[in-house]
Amino acid sequence: MSDEQKLLQTISHLETQIRMLESDLIHDSLTGLRTRTFLEEELNIYLSAIYAAADSGRREWFGFKNLSMLFFDIDNFKQKNDMYGHEAGDRILRIIAQTITKNTREGDTVARWGGEEIVAVILGANEADAKQKAESIRQKVEALAFESFPDLKV
Repeated sequence: MSDEQKLLQTISHLETQIRMLESDLIHDSLTGLRTRTFLEEELNIYLSAIYAAADSGRREWFGFKNLSMLFFDIDNFKQKNDMYGHEAGDRILRIIAQTITKNTREGDTVARWGGEEIVAVILGANEADAKQKAESIRQKVEALAFESFPDLKV
């Protein structure tokens, strides 16, 4: 193998490694949701654009006047996770993450904030819309039947 071929092979390997690291920074490995780091960066972009639009006299940013954040927290999750096992807890987190994601729009961002906390950023939702969406998702999650966590509350 020539030096040029070795160099190209090394570059290809490094590019693959970079893509994997970037994916790890963006996606939570347990739930598949976006990471908190990604969400914080995205929020900075959204807020900067919204403030810039407001400063320029525009009332909207790409048709969005509002940005709402929905925070979901599983009550007493650590205690139940310790009691029933981390494998069961991980499974519950994945199912809840999927349920929240399925009940948001494609352009919304759902991220794992930390531990058992999940955040959904809903563009264009005013306070009433956000409360209604949060309650709808909470009810759907609460309706899930978890044998491992019989008294789960979100």
